[in-house]
Amino acid sequence: MRMWVLGVFVASLAWLAYVGPGNSQIVEVSPPDEPAPELLYGFDEVQPRSHVNRNIRQSFLSYYQYLAISYCFARHNVTLPGFEGLFRSYSEMELQNAEKLMGYMVKRGMTFDFHSINVHSDRFIQCYERDDTGETAWSYVTKVTAHVLKNQKDLLNKYKKTHFSATSHNFPHLKAFIEDEFMEQKYQKIKEIADTQTRLERIRTNNHSELGLYLFDRSLLS
Repeated sequence: MRMWVLGVFVASLAWLAYVGPGNSQIVEVSPPDEPAPELLYGFDEVQPRSHVNRNIRQSFLSYYQYLAISYCFARHNVTLPGFEGLFRSYSEMELQNAEKLMGYMVKRGMTFDFHSINVHSDRFIQCYERDDTGETAWSYVTKVTAHVLKNQKDLLNKYKKTHFSATSHNFPHLKAFIEDEFMEQKYQKIKEIADTQTRLERIRTNNHSELGLYLFDRSLLS
């Protein structure tokens, strides 16, 4: 066995001596050609990317608003657990929307931007303060419901702009993604919130506002 190994070693030395430095060749192995990112992802237009980034920002903004509102309903001078859970579900929905959009951007090889949230904006509804302003729980629920309905319509319009941009730039994948994940959702939520608004108005006009609001809130828990 040792003699065989020694023989192989000597043969190797003889081969190297024969080849010599002048006859040696360096073989460079090139990696296979890879398509450029814009060809790989087909997502090189600036406008659709900016629209998706805007959708991400608006989803985070809505998540922040709805979460703040849900905790307002949990305060000791409000205690409407049904509405608290309802707006908590809205906030979770918008957070999931933001994560879906970010996941899509990563899958398509793009980056997304984070922006600060202006909590002093007029778009934010302040928490219910019965002791300071005399506002009733009823008026607060009515105001918040109208605000969220308007916000959902605004979000739908922004998704429509993204959809239009994807269509005009011939991005069928983005177009289908917006349709399947967001537009149907927004139409359903707008209908749901509008129904809630109608039921609240019906209770108010029947002069059973306080008791009716309590019963309606309890119905949201089921």
